[in-house]
Amino acid sequence: MNRLLLLALTAGLLSPIATKADLGEADLDGPNNMLSNKVFEAWCGKEKKDCKVYFLDGRLKVNDSKGIKSDEVTAILKKFHCFRTRGCKDWDGTDAPTQNLHKEYFLKYKSQGKEKIAQFTFLQNHAATQFHNDLELWSGLSVKLVGPQNENGSLENVKKQAQLNSAVNLL
Repeated sequence: MNRLLLLALTAGLLSPIATKADLGEADLDGPNNMLSNKVFEAWCGKEKKDCKVYFLDGRLKVNDSKGIKSDEVTAILKKFHCFRTRGCKDWDGTDAPTQNLHKEYFLKYKSQGKEKIAQFTFLQNHAATQFHNDLELWSGLSVKLVGPQNENGSLENVKKQAQLNSAVNLL
């Protein structure tokens, strides 16, 4: 009896019919198929030069660059920068006055054994949201939010510039 039970269990484990997880029509064949396929108009680098940012063939590309693969990205940071003091005078980082905010993304990545940081800045809230979602889907990493910054530094609840700079350095 025990031999029959053992034989039945072994036959079931060695059966060529393997169960395959499947959600049919709902399957998207991986996270890259969920990207927006949008070409984002952004400002790149500290100098905020006009650039086009997009995802193609598994890479994040800027203008005509070779781009980077998702496994080269080690961290992603996002911060808000209020560029109109008058429009942000009472801003504490919540209920953000989106028309007066730059959304800045910093990507830390490895290139030829060296660590690099890239900066992308968006004014349009919708484009920033789409870029944010695409970055997370593409990289598999969560975007880390760092406290807001205001040019006049007078907000009580805004982190000091030194703290913000050290957070960027932690990338």
